[in-house]
Amino acid sequence: MPAPAGPDQAQVLFDNAKDKVLKIRVVLNATQSQASVGSGFLVSADGLVVTNFHVVSGYLQRPADYTVEFTRHDGTRGPLKLINVDVVHDLALLRMPGERSRHFRMASRAMAKGERGFSIGNPHDLGLTIVEGTYNGLVLESLYEHIHFTGAINPGMSGGPAITREGLVFGVNVARLINAELVSFLVPVKYVHRLLGAARDESATPQALLLRVRDQLVATQEDYLSRLLASELPQIAIGPYRAPARLGEFMRCWGRAEDEMNQQYRASVQSCSSEESIFVFENVRTGAIDFEHVLLESRGLGWMRFYKLFEARFGSGTGGVPGLEEDFTEFRCRTEFSGERQLPLRAALCIRAYKRLPGLYDFWLRAATVDRYDKGLLTTFSLSGVSYDNGSRFVQRYLESVGKEN
Repeated sequence: MPAPAGPDQAQVLFDNAKDKVLKIRVVLNATQSQASVGSGFLVSADGLVVTNFHVVSGYLQRPADYTVEFTRHDGTRGPLKLINVDVVHDLALLRMPGERSRHFRMASRAMAKGERGFSIGNPHDLGLTIVEGTYNGLVLESLYEHIHFTGAINPGMSGGPAITREGLVFGVNVARLINAELVSFLVPVKYVHRLLGAARDESATPQALLLRVRDQLVATQEDYLSRLLASELPQIAIGPYRAPARLGEFMRCWGRAEDEMNQQYRASVQSCSSEESIFVFENVRTGAIDFEHVLLESRGLGWMRFYKLFEARFGSGTGGVPGLEEDFTEFRCRTEFSGERQLPLRAALCIRAYKRLPGLYDFWLRAATVDRYDKGLLTTFSLSGVSYDNGSRFVQRYLESVGKEN
């Protein structure tokens, strides 16, 4: 095992790295002011630069309004050209004009859990900074692969390198857990290797790259939904009903009880979420799966008041799903009653399309049991960034998983 980091190791690593790490800005052309700022690093002698996709996504969203620029540690600056993307793993590849011989090399050995590493970037645009932390392996129960890094990664460090004691890149700064202490995340270096090895057209327009983003999102949702739909959805008993349970290790579920109106009814709630999504644009995230079951039980309301309560909960809308008109169409909804089954349901399904990413949709479903006057199950489900066919198949499978407990 290597010896513990000495007091001067961070300084040596910083001195060796400072010419290879860049501040990356997306600049509004009209005012020459920065719209976003992050970090990046050189990965080849001919000026290839890696950063996070979310650092430069604003440019891809409105290429006529923005440009991408770099600033080096010595203050020199210049333009960058976006040439390839990996939106699923939040990576982007850019080209710096001219040749730059000093660049990072990628780590070939696997890090050991507990091993020390160093993250470099520009936190809050305060200047180049190096932070020591601990490699804690891959995040468990995750839909998208990340490294858990115990270190202070802050906004502005996104896209910067995480390096070993030997100065080799083992990950890329990507995020931190809000309201937590030193819980940060890195993109594993294998995805940098994959991006560098992928075919690319360096003359590709922003429109062509945006279509590449769409194709990557379509491919990843096809992959994980195909795996989920390969078998029946797991189920959980909720009072006299059954409903979809946690779909896999990537989901987290929480429960709570609510007593309202002087204890005249009780709500037992289970909420499950993938807790992860893919950043596309500032107001567009895809790839999340969320559902919630609410068992409502009357405690003296009477059938009419209980019906009104149940109806109000059912008709509370799409739950404030975020989205701007420039990015999405309006939700189109339909409500149907299904009585031709063991458990009759009333279901409302709402669907909207992505304007910039044709072929992708968001689905929102709410279903309610209609078999009793004193008790009922409300289930709400949302799925983002999927094809119409896959979304429709998943909705059908979800509804088939709601029934009576034997």
